[in-house]
Amino acid sequence: MPISQSPSIESTVVFLCEDRSFTVRDILDSALFRGELLSEWENLQRLLAADRKADAEDLAVNDDAIDEAAEQFRYQHDLITAEETEKWLTDRGLTLSDFSGYFVRHYWADQWEDLEIPAQDYFSAPNDEQKLLVEELILGG
Repeated sequence: MPISQSPSIESTVVFLCEDRSFTVRDILDSALFRGELLSEWENLQRLLAADRKADAEDLAVNDDAIDEAAEQFRYQHDLITAEETEKWLTDRGLTLSDFSGYFVRHYWADQWEDLEIPAQDYFSAPNDEQKLLVEELILGG
């Protein structure tokens, strides 16, 4: 089954080897085939479970903690200005909303040790969850 991502991310060329280009989709397909993304997928499911729990309990995120995490990320990636950060994201097919969502998911996951995580296979997951895996991989390094 093909990976359903937005064309901008999926078709991004990551590297060239002789006369062949390899895209994000090629790399994901290969890693999925080899079973190398299982732990990343399971981690994403944990992040999403935490996010759903926070929504269900109508909790408010700590904006200072999100700002601090985003600032740490920017400095780790030598993204000093907002413009540099936006360009970095755009070059990777991401938006500021994707960027913020990443930190919010991680913030909520850090709040709980025990979460009920439904078993969800990558190939039967909704397209938006598959897209979130790409975002997590890019932003998580």
